[in-house]
Amino acid sequence: MKKLVILFVLLFYGVWTGEAAGPEVDIFPDYKGVTLPNNIAPINFYIKSKVGGYRVKIHSSVGPEIQLGGGKAEVIIPESKWKEMLSANVGEPLYIDISLKNESGQWQDAVTITNRIAAEPIDGWLAYRLMRSIFNTYQDMGIYQRNLESFQEREILHNSRIAEGCLNCHGFQKNDPKEMTFHIRQAELRHPLVWVREGEKVEVLEKTFTYYSWNPKEKLLAFTANAPSIFFHAWGESREVYDRAGEVGLFNLDKRTTIEQSNLASEHHYESWPSWDWQGEYLYYCKASDLPLDKLKEIRFDLMRARWNSETSLFSDPEILFSGWTNRMSSAQPKVSPKGDFLVYTVFERGNFPIYQQNADLYLMDLKSMNSHRLECNSDWADTWHSWSSNGSWLIFSSKRIDGLLARPHITYIDETGRASKPFVMPQKDPHFYEYFIKTYNIPELITGPVEISPKKLGQAVMNRANRVKTDSTDELSPKEKEMPPEEGYSTWKAKE
Repeated sequence: MKKLVILFVLLFYGVWTGEAAGPEVDIFPDYKGVTLPNNIAPINFYIKSKVGGYRVKIHSSVGPEIQLGGGKAEVIIPESKWKEMLSANVGEPLYIDISLKNESGQWQDAVTITNRIAAEPIDGWLAYRLMRSIFNTYQDMGIYQRNLESFQEREILHNSRIAEGCLNCHGFQKNDPKEMTFHIRQAELRHPLVWVREGEKVEVLEKTFTYYSWNPKEKLLAFTANAPSIFFHAWGESREVYDRAGEVGLFNLDKRTTIEQSNLASEHHYESWPSWDWQGEYLYYCKASDLPLDKLKEIRFDLMRARWNSETSLFSDPEILFSGWTNRMSSAQPKVSPKGDFLVYTVFERGNFPIYQQNADLYLMDLKSMNSHRLECNSDWADTWHSWSSNGSWLIFSSKRIDGLLARPHITYIDETGRASKPFVMPQKDPHFYEYFIKTYNIPELITGPVEISPKKLGQAVMNRANRVKTDSTDELSPKEKEMPPEEGYSTWKAKE
């Protein structure tokens, strides 16, 4: 009886006020209830319901509305009007009113979509690697950059320009595109590190390592020399990576010299995923026992950090922040926020490579209280490969949530308490884009501007022998480098499970 009374009151209220609740409207991509940077490109979407037509009104607190309509399902927002609305309404709600025309020709208002325009912008560009979702060769792979304020995408370098070598792990110093590094796995070039300075000067350093991180203040890279091998399962997620080696070191770009770190590397363990904080005070990395492939299920990485002495270029004794053994989970990819208040890292079942594990989630540690929690932006699929904006307000990461197979860049707002907003996928001009584009986005790194060198010039510079620079490890490869397969950088193993 009470339920009937409540229902009658609600219906009466709706008739009396003229505000009867309409239906929920299903749109793709899902741009409902999200927090948007005030400089993001238009969030074009399409209406998934079968309708005879639509009317859309986008509005906020200040300025004119954006009114759209049509007989097709796609809602394409004019860029100039969108930018004006966002810039005039920072910190305000953003409303999307949708009316749908049914088969009988009648119009019905749907429930209003409410988003929020953040006061903080996001870095204007994103660098990422595009590659096939399943591969065992390096055909058709490239590093690209996207203007997040529009739909402009530019090639940085495609591997067709460098004899189809593997383009690997691009990195920047504090999100600055004026200094860029990336690795190449290519036998003729001896797997070098490419260093691009001021958008023009290119050096091909004969130095091989796997994961690395720029020191925020010096031309210094913290690195681990790993030996990753990809193998394939017969069911489920078909791929997995086993790391056969890895130890931490420092590489001075100006001097071309390596500084060993015996205090961090140990004989019966191997290290991975080094990452400086933005103050250059600590190095964060991951460490696990050196176990054979048949014990892959038992490999779990601890999350570590060590304080750096800039005068000696050596580290203190490391401390454990997350124990893989205690938590029965592995950790990877630690990234400290620019303000130094939060650490985001990936937690997953086992091993060293989270993108191939469906249960991979992002966790945030408050570096004042040292408490951690699973971020609210996670999904039921792999969420990993994260990067901070230079103002510390935004986190971008690769997620397989759309279809469970392909990783796409998703953006979330991190508030002052360390809570994440509902994430949204990077906008595309065509709202159907993620339904037909079958490449995966790898290593999304936010940058404050574009990398200016032309792809043609960069490719020519990489292949030009005059740009090759010897380092302290050129004459004799280290044991870790010798373990790298000479042509592909990955070997294929049979799964033993």
